[in-house]
Amino acid sequence: MIGLLSAMIGLLMLPPSYCFSPCFVAGFQISVEQEPKSVSASGVKCAIATVLSYTLYGSHTRGGYMTIATRLDEYLTEHNIHFQTVNHSHSHSSLQSGVAAGVPLMNIAKGVILEDHEGRHIMAVLPANNKISLSRLNDEFNATFHLVKERMVYRLFTDCEHGAIPPIGSPYHMSTVCDERLANLEHVYLEAGDHETLIKLDRKAFKDLMNDCKYLRFSSEVLH
Repeated sequence: MIGLLSAMIGLLMLPPSYCFSPCFVAGFQISVEQEPKSVSASGVKCAIATVLSYTLYGSHTRGGYMTIATRLDEYLTEHNIHFQTVNHSHSHSSLQSGVAAGVPLMNIAKGVILEDHEGRHIMAVLPANNKISLSRLNDEFNATFHLVKERMVYRLFTDCEHGAIPPIGSPYHMSTVCDERLANLEHVYLEAGDHETLIKLDRKAFKDLMNDCKYLRFSSEVLH
């Protein structure tokens, strides 16, 4: 990674008169010295700057900081899922995010990472003000689930800030089970990957996002 970034920075320092021929760096078409009809150095610099920004911060940034986790953003784009972002003051949990954004807690989806007796991971998605029932999931999947420790969650979600994981498993190669209470809401809000942004989805977009998940009722509301 350091070598790639160093090479990109070196390309950024090239003089404007430099001429290039086609090649590829990190998925972007750029050029090397050869043909006069090829892309100009300014075009290369723009592409390299984009790669650097994407590499360091993810594809959505605010003030130089990531707002949407890279893998989530790529998944939303790839599946043409329409969404809005809702900014809010810094929070430390899905509950706080809902309060800060003025969103009903039942409309905030939170993700809980579970591990079964064979070491396989699953993402359980439920309303932020609900408590998960492991016994219900154990019965449904004929498994013995337990909560994954924080340090493992950090390893699985390397493009997210700690404590702000998006409640969707597919971008992270993880099966997802969703509480059916979320399926019929007019709007559902998700953590985007930082502590200051929520993703707002309408009913259709949320169902598209959860297209390959299993719906169950496995949580109960906690009165605050």
